[in-house]
Amino acid sequence: MKTKTLTTISLGVALYVVLSYIIPIRVVGNYFLCLGYVIIVVYPYLYGKNVGAAVGFFGTLLYCLLVSSYTGLVGWTLGNTLMGYVLGTVFFKTKNMTSKTKYVIDVAAIILSCFAGIVLIKSLTETVMFSVPLGLRFTANFVPFLMDVIVMLVAYPVAIMFDKKYNKA
Repeated sequence: MKTKTLTTISLGVALYVVLSYIIPIRVVGNYFLCLGYVIIVVYPYLYGKNVGAAVGFFGTLLYCLLVSSYTGLVGWTLGNTLMGYVLGTVFFKTKNMTSKTKYVIDVAAIILSCFAGIVLIKSLTETVMFSVPLGLRFTANFVPFLMDVIVMLVAYPVAIMFDKKYNKA
């Protein structure tokens, strides 16, 4: 792995942890808007699927270890890794498209990858690891999905803006 790629991943992991840990925005009860999901969109958009997956994996792993969130550790980490990989793949394929279809595909990818990562992967993992009924986990993870997808959709124009600025430099 090149030093530049390792540095990019390290910075993404640090940004994910800082935005998740230091700036949580409480919305309802124990649910937060997690600003770390900005990084789960921006990094795959700028650097592709491998960096996106690495940032999703190591960022979530480190965050969960820092806040002692061991029950969600495996599910969140696998889910965010999937999101980073899928978004990096889709964004790479749509980046040079000029039609409005690009935005429809990208937004659909954000919503579907978040749903797959948070509602499906996290729920299945928790069901297998903790013997919690799948329907209960599915329902419980739906609220975090909604909050995370809101942050990710707001981050999408930010990713486009950074990409335009990054490519001009």
